Amino acid sequence: MKFLWAVLFTTLCVAASLVHCIYTKLKKARRRSQDARPNGLYIISNPENAKFVIVAVHGLGTHPERTWEALPPRSKDSAAKTQPVHLLRHFLKEDFPEARILLHAHNSDWMINAPIKTARQIGEQLIAELTEHLSKHLV
Repeated sequence: MKFLWAVLFTTLCVAASLVHCIYTKLKKARRRSQDARPNGLYIISNPENAKFVIVAVHGLGTHPERTWEALPPRSKDSAAKTQPVHLLRHFLKEDFPEARILLHAHNSDWMINAPIKTARQIGEQLIAELTEHLSKHLV
């Protein structure tokens, strides 16, 4: 009888843990989906005489802006809150001053508010936006 209660208790603990894990993921995804998501092609850097173009595309399930951000390492004596560093705006722009840097944003959610478009349609949208942009801003 004690063995049966132990198995039942263990099963309930595992089930509660799974429910909690799924609930927190869904809660986070729902909160994230309420943020206004950028969509389309955005100019990060547009020098007058650009020699080449860099197009950044974020990955699956990531935010178009926050995927390129990171917090700098905290020093032990610093209690101040640090601002995130943006890879495209702070580093890439400085390292490639003659590059036009573009960011392609699209809905890449996969749990909640998943895109209705296929990967092919998103790629075709990117090509169309690049064609339009480059026809206005020749390299």
